Amino acid sequence: MKILFAALLISHLVNAQYEWSDGVAVLNDSQVMVGKFSFAHDVLLTKEEDRINVLPPHKISSFRFYDAQSNINRHYISLPSWGSLFRTPYFYEVVVWGSTSVIRKKNNLINHQSKNTEAENFEYYVLLDHEIIPLRKFRTKVYPKLLSACSFNLEDLIARKKWNPNLSSDAIRIIQFSNQNSQEISIAVL
Repeated sequence: MKILFAALLISHLVNAQYEWSDGVAVLNDSQVMVGKFSFAHDVLLTKEEDRINVLPPHKISSFRFYDAQSNINRHYISLPSWGSLFRTPYFYEVVVWGSTSVIRKKNNLINHQSKNTEAENFEYYVLLDHEIIPLRKFRTKVYPKLLSACSFNLEDLIARKKWNPNLSSDAIRIIQFSNQNSQEISIAVL
């Protein structure tokens, strides 16, 4: 069964057209690769002259490339899959970087009938203290830790800005603000 899957994946990869972007990848053995990359089907493809290499998540620590179509620099990290019985690595895109990060991975169950935003095609998580926490649990698992770690009154600011920690968009704003201010405080101490 695994051989059949591998053969089908390779056949698809060979026949597909990919957009190639300049990028950098850090392998698990700390080697750095610079070159042309394409990211599809949770594998990183590298292009060397007329040869294409396939790099799955268990071989890569992180990679980044410029996505010309969306006009954004994308950064991915390889982490064990959240909530699965087997802790197989998966690529997560870093949406917010800091002491508390927001990461996302492509949702396997995409509703093609939905007329909603692209954001709904992803599952969002918070990466805090090396733990992956679903963003939907922000209010109960992450928010109390941010409140206790802040040296300023975060609750007053959230009330003034009318942010709701139960909404994903506001939870991300709270994380961004918390990261910015913890960075500014640590710089001021230095």
